[in-house]
Amino acid sequence: MIISSILFGSEHFLNLYSQSFSATIIQVLQTTAMGFVFASIFVRTNNLLFPMLCHFSLDYVVTILWGMQNSSNISFGSAIGVSVFYLIVGLFILMPILTDNKLKVEK
Repeated sequence: MIISSILFGSEHFLNLYSQSFSATIIQVLQTTAMGFVFASIFVRTNNLLFPMLCHFSLDYVVTILWGMQNSSNISFGSAIGVSVFYLIVGLFILMPILTDNKLKVEK
């Protein structure tokens, strides 16, 4: 899951062609954490369709609400806060699997 998340986030370095380095680093950080959420959804459902639909829905809603902006007033602090939020969401999604495996090991 970690490797998958890093690869997902790293792919967004391609946006260096259209935005600043700092904005790209922030985007890579956030999409790496979001990749963890998508990987968690996949592990939980064992179906690739659900994370794909979540990815599309997120991109669609963000684009509809804010458009294709390249904002230069993005802070690293807010990016870290959003990333931590995504990681917590991913762990929350995985919680039933993690607790179920713990019970199996104890038995």
